[in-house]
Amino acid sequence: MRVIRTEFYVDPREIKWPVPEVIEKVPGISAVFFKADGEPPDPVELRKATFWQGTVSQPKSEAQLRVFLDECLRGTNNVVRSYFSERLSSEGLPNEYNPQIVDRFYKESIIIEQSPPSGIPFGQLAKGASSASIGALVGYYGHHEPMLFLTIPAGIVLVGSAVAVSRAIDQGLHFAIDRFLKRKSAGRRNK
Repeated sequence: MRVIRTEFYVDPREIKWPVPEVIEKVPGISAVFFKADGEPPDPVELRKATFWQGTVSQPKSEAQLRVFLDECLRGTNNVVRSYFSERLSSEGLPNEYNPQIVDRFYKESIIIEQSPPSGIPFGQLAKGASSASIGALVGYYGHHEPMLFLTIPAGIVLVGSAVAVSRAIDQGLHFAIDRFLKRKSAGRRNK
């Protein structure tokens, strides 16, 4: 399976850190595209826990997504992540510390495999996704750090902190998603 990653790194000195003790040496966000054969299913089976689900076209959903991206950018540790996951589902949203950098990521092109490969701004992908959810991955992928799953017509886009996505791929996430997409595609053909 070919994995297409788009990396977005930022100089740590550009970022506002609410807790100086958790500063990442290489802060960033990764987006990974997985091509589907036909219309991709919602990857609900891949998530261990779902913290948020919806469509990004709703203002509150976009605000939740922006806070999540800010958390990914800062690459905060699992203790902060678990606290964040509880706050994400509550009525009040936590602070977005780096709105200018999140705005830059929204404009950043995510490479999508099609003929020819093309870059589509993240904000456009997010608003056009048929489903969006933030959840922890099943098993050990990404050390249970939350990731964003976007289902788009061409496949699935997974977004998370650069470190978490790298760990997840190193531990075989791409094989798990490939098996998932092939199983779902075979099931649709047999119906």
